[in-house]
Amino acid sequence: MCIANGGDSPAIHRPNLALKVAHVIAVHSIRENFVSMAFMKMLGASGATISTTAAIFNTIRSAAGQKDALSAAAKVGLDGFPHLQQLCFAVFAVCRAADRPRNIMSHWLWGHASGIPDGVLLIDPTDFTNYINSLDNRSSNKDNPESKLNPSKVMVYNASDFDEVVRRIERSKDLVVALLGLLTRHRAHPIEPNDPALLQLSSEPEIHKELGRQTKDR
Repeated sequence: MCIANGGDSPAIHRPNLALKVAHVIAVHSIRENFVSMAFMKMLGASGATISTTAAIFNTIRSAAGQKDALSAAAKVGLDGFPHLQQLCFAVFAVCRAADRPRNIMSHWLWGHASGIPDGVLLIDPTDFTNYINSLDNRSSNKDNPESKLNPSKVMVYNASDFDEVVRRIERSKDLVVALLGLLTRHRAHPIEPNDPALLQLSSEPEIHKELGRQTKDR
């Protein structure tokens, strides 16, 4: 097993999975562009303010920062329209859930193992650092259980796992596009709670579940 070896990239050993990773990055970037457009629509950006609003949102790199920005935009830009606000909160929550595996790919350490020819390994940097530190103390504490890398700390991703990540991100993209259509129409004429497109989007399984969770939390 080889993890976090700078001279032994898993992409070289698993080129077919490297293409899968590229697919994840591509669909995520497309989805994020639509999220940025939704941010602008919520705030009613038009004309010269479009570029400024987009620039502000695109400088927010952290997931927490984007979450706060989207929430604030919905609260301010859709004040008086709680049915649209809650729908925005739900759609963006689905996006965040779809992004979790992608975030692991981006921030965890990669590796490969000869015994798993169809997969790559990922481990939380904190767990790997603890393991490396334990090696420094091995001579003084041979019975230290941390001196061996715990297999339960290592995730294995194969082709079907990457395909599922792509599917979830693309699905969240479709939901954002539907929301964007509603927000665009709303700027021309306010969307009513009984609007067919709003009801349709609200009834999508992931959105319906998230709206229910929001109701319980209130």
